[in-house]
Amino acid sequence: MKTNASTAPKVAVVGVGTMGAMSMWRMSQMGLSVTGYERFGVPHDRGAHGAETRIYRMAYREGADYIPLVRYSYERWLELNGLSGRSLFMQNGCLYISDMERPWLEETISSAEEYGIPIIELSDNEIAARYPSHKLYGGERAILDLLGGTLRPEQAVLAATQQAVRAGAVLHQYSPVVDVLPSDSGVDIVLESGDRERFDYAVVASGAWTGDFQRDLGFGVTARRLPGTWYPAIDARQFSPERFPVCLRGAGDLDYSGFPCVDGWSVKIMPPVFPDTQTIAETVDREIRERDISYTRTVVRTLLNGLIAEPARTGVFLDGFTADDAPVIDYSLGSQRVVGAVGFAGHGFKFSPAVGQIIADFVAAQAGLATSGLEDAAHAFQRSRTLK
Repeated sequence: MKTNASTAPKVAVVGVGTMGAMSMWRMSQMGLSVTGYERFGVPHDRGAHGAETRIYRMAYREGADYIPLVRYSYERWLELNGLSGRSLFMQNGCLYISDMERPWLEETISSAEEYGIPIIELSDNEIAARYPSHKLYGGERAILDLLGGTLRPEQAVLAATQQAVRAGAVLHQYSPVVDVLPSDSGVDIVLESGDRERFDYAVVASGAWTGDFQRDLGFGVTARRLPGTWYPAIDARQFSPERFPVCLRGAGDLDYSGFPCVDGWSVKIMPPVFPDTQTIAETVDREIRERDISYTRTVVRTLLNGLIAEPARTGVFLDGFTADDAPVIDYSLGSQRVVGAVGFAGHGFKFSPAVGQIIADFVAAQAGLATSGLEDAAHAFQRSRTLK
């Protein structure tokens, strides 16, 4: 139920990227008076929601704690598709291929069976027949997550923000926040311009852009540099969403994620997150180096058919990582007037609508308003983590 507009609690959202946009959308739907502050434009390519495509997968081996989040988000992605009139979520399946040298495929199958998630198991012959763009060497196994698919992150961030603004939210772009000051009576938001505004509550969703005030509130993270590479397709039709689902593959010493062609000519290949990619958001090196493309070039040459093994498009993106790579969705240290969602380690976009709703529920609970009940799913991501 929505609150009365004249008495609705005022909530500031610091950072209108993935989690900030989803929080604004969900809070505005509950009738809260929401104001978003973003240091760049909405959307932008400086954080975690860049790079054109993301994976949505329901068969989630990372643990039972995530299942309520991905299930709730599935419905919200379909809802946002309809509200926006955009194809933000293409349900073309998520393909997992393994040479069975690591346990993750069996773990994923077990998770799917435990939670009743529909999958199809495939032998190497069946993989070759269905998905010939994957170069196989024999002995591979795969599953197709039937509820999985391809997300369009920049468009989704824009769509969620637009829905919030249509519901009455206010958006301030190119407005960096330099401090968030909670007190017993409210929260002051201090801008780089020197302007200061009082709110009842605040949400910190600044991703990899972590400054002193985020650390003081308990939401400090380490930024990591994530290079993306797009390789030209010889025949782009072979990599259309219908023929080339988003995929996760492990083969020998290579692990990668692959995405269908959505620009008419190229295919994005992403490497794993390497341990020596720590950086600072404000000074990150955004130039692509040889080492950034050598890994995915090897993937293209050895594991895929139909791509030219020289990237035609590249980009450097960022995300925030906690000490154990597990996210934190919680109230701040010392004040329940501030809620934060940080440290998603490159895996949070798929369930970001659920995180947005959890944040909305946390704020609503402090304001004495009705909640959706989803906040109960956040217990595993609360303040039991050690943050950097």
